[in-house]
Amino acid sequence: GGERVDVELPGHLHRISSVEWSPCARRFALCGLSDEGLELWIVDADTLEPRRLGDFVVNDTLDGEFYWMPGGDEILACAVPEGRGEPPVKPLVPDGPIIQESGGRVAQNRTYQDLLESPHDDALFAYLTTSQLIVVAADGSSQRVLGQPAIFNGLSPSPDGSKLYVSRLTAPFSHVVPVDYFGRAGEIWSFESGEVAAQLHDSPAADALPIMGVPTWPRGPRWLAHEPATLRWCEALDGGDPKAEVDHRDRVMLLRAPFDAPVEAFRTAGRFRGAYTLSTPGHMITYEYDWKRRWLTASLRDLGDLEAEPRVLFDRSVHDRYADRGSPISRRQPDGFYVVQVEDGKIWMSGAGASESGDKPFIDRLDLATLESERVLESTDAESVSFSGFALAADGAPSIVVRHQSPTDNPNYGIVDLDGQNRRALTAFPN
Repeated sequence: GGERVDVELPGHLHRISSVEWSPCARRFALCGLSDEGLELWIVDADTLEPRRLGDFVVNDTLDGEFYWMPGGDEILACAVPEGRGEPPVKPLVPDGPIIQESGGRVAQNRTYQDLLESPHDDALFAYLTTSQLIVVAADGSSQRVLGQPAIFNGLSPSPDGSKLYVSRLTAPFSHVVPVDYFGRAGEIWSFESGEVAAQLHDSPAADALPIMGVPTWPRGPRWLAHEPATLRWCEALDGGDPKAEVDHRDRVMLLRAPFDAPVEAFRTAGRFRGAYTLSTPGHMITYEYDWKRRWLTASLRDLGDLEAEPRVLFDRSVHDRYADRGSPISRRQPDGFYVVQVEDGKIWMSGAGASESGDKPFIDRLDLATLESERVLESTDAESVSFSGFALAADGAPSIVVRHQSPTDNPNYGIVDLDGQNRRALTAFPN
């Protein structure tokens, strides 16, 4: 309807962060900073009355502050452990000398700044980053502790809400590489009991990483959107070294409940760079990158037929921006997972639209059968447009949320009907 409605938050909150709608879109949650720390608040879309959830303080030092569970009736939050106490005090006199050992390995490590340097640094890091997982009902009716406190750096609930993928950092902490390469363990937890249902890996720090290389532990674990609880990840087949001469850089693995043994889905000649899940079950668009050639390849794959050859959609130099056909536009499902909508064998694509006269962002429809694109919407020389969200109306008509500006118009948001090209303003922000 275009009506602006203000939500009045309590005056003791100094600022807010991490505003996120639930998958069901009936409410949204946020973190509010008070004198006591970060508080978790929720606002129902119907009443617009804010309510604080739980009596804990949120810990936001590493990963996300909270996660909506599928369905939107519960929230998983990272909380400061109860009774944490005061931070460790730096000793006035060192316990002893700082010792560094060389094992004689040849390593291509980069030089990093601001690393942990002492036992006190290690203790302070653990104090600040250790969290307790808490599950709280969106209506505030219940709250429970999940598992034991740990240093969580990645959490992801399965589509059916029964399992939780957990990545946690493990000691000893490296004094050679930053936190992204600390040792870690990947586990699948039961969401009800917090017990470990399966362990994916328990890896030491990646402190001898080749230049432009990747760690050898499982990378990028993701749940498959169309299955109740199937985990996908990739593993390096070249020791993580892009200079190694191998036929395949990575392989993608699948682990289905009850998590007995993983199976290999496919291998990539280049470094696996992620995937988009299509709305047609089992299908995805995968990306791989050849570091030596600076080459990007996108392929259409069918996980239901692991013997089938992938179909190449794009194959280009990363420096050739004029040939960039854009990226698939994903839609959020009611379970919170994002998929690329396929309609009549076509998907929506959004790109920067680099040209000799500058960037002209665009929306295309790509036919997956013929690989031909139809230009649906494009910026003009008189107006700059960027695309912020994609939606389908009740009658199935597609619409796009755009942010537009021109030399005479302030940046504002609007909705464009992609069938009729009609635009309706959403905001009227002043200069």
